[in-house]
Amino acid sequence: MKRKVQLIAALALAAGTVMGHSPVAAEGAAAEAGARRPSPADEPEPRRSDWLRTLHPTPACPLPPALENEQLIAFGAYDGDSIASAWVGGPDNETALIDVIIEPGRQPLYLILTSYESMIWRLSGATSRVRKVVISSYHNAERDPSRQTSRPVRRLAYRARTSAEAWRRVAASGVVGVPARKVVIAPAHCPKYFYQRETASAAFAIASEALGREPDAVFAAYSAQRVRLPSGRVTEAERDSATMPGGFDREMWIEATRFWPGGLVYVPPGAVVAATPVGLYEVLPSQMGLAQLIGAGAVEPLGGESFRVLRPIPRLPPRMSGAHSVTLILADGVPPPPGDSGHSCMIRERDEHLLRAGGECPGVD
Repeated sequence: MKRKVQLIAALALAAGTVMGHSPVAAEGAAAEAGARRPSPADEPEPRRSDWLRTLHPTPACPLPPALENEQLIAFGAYDGDSIASAWVGGPDNETALIDVIIEPGRQPLYLILTSYESMIWRLSGATSRVRKVVISSYHNAERDPSRQTSRPVRRLAYRARTSAEAWRRVAASGVVGVPARKVVIAPAHCPKYFYQRETASAAFAIASEALGREPDAVFAAYSAQRVRLPSGRVTEAERDSATMPGGFDREMWIEATRFWPGGLVYVPPGAVVAATPVGLYEVLPSQMGLAQLIGAGAVEPLGGESFRVLRPIPRLPPRMSGAHSVTLILADGVPPPPGDSGHSCMIRERDEHLLRAGGECPGVD
């Protein structure tokens, strides 16, 4: 029994030296161990070391906390009524635009703007009221280190630490109209997108701990041309009100404005605060891109959802999926253009060879 106690004392002494306990405390623990069996209550509290962090879920939404004197406002949308001339995240993204008009007032604003589609939020009005604007979207992309938008978010606490992995993919959306220091491009789904007020609480569950409280007001719309904050008044674009750019095909432009009644809004890529690449569309998304290509004489309609590509084009119109799906027939000598064909089909006219098929080919028997 005496040898057993001595062995325990030696182990306790070694453990105490590694974990930072004193040798005296270790000897006392060993002597007491000889008198009784240890119980779970006697176990020392585990040290919060690096390996222990893997046992806790890593928060994916480390937003800066809202201050007490700020009005915390959230607005969510699925899409925008207008297409931006600049893409965010990549040239195959459909990037919409919503105008955010900041109403006059004295109270500072903390805005959270979230969407399903890639979005450019164009702020105007009393923008000096905005202390912080967080941008989130379902569509995301790899962070571009050269486009750092603001200082890193301060780590809130031990359990709120966030791995670098969470910041590798961020919202493929951006802001115009406020300085970069006020902008946080959030990690993917931080918070989750919403376009109905009823689902906002679930979307914010992941962000509430970091924010420190629930939003003071939440507003939502499936799509919008503009929203006024903090009142939340939404304006939708009127049908047939958008001005067609010069050189576009009118018939296809009308079809495009069924989806985006606000039309096309020019945005200089250099004005966009983002954390992912930003550039100017060579070919605009979906039917708007087809209106552009038909007007340029590069594509001709064949009826229905079929189109012939007459000469090489720089890129496929992005997001030709779902209701935007078409069949493109490449004339002799026309190479397959780069880009994502989505649910659309591409056929070589010479031998009717199917080059790409994203689903059922519209207009093909």
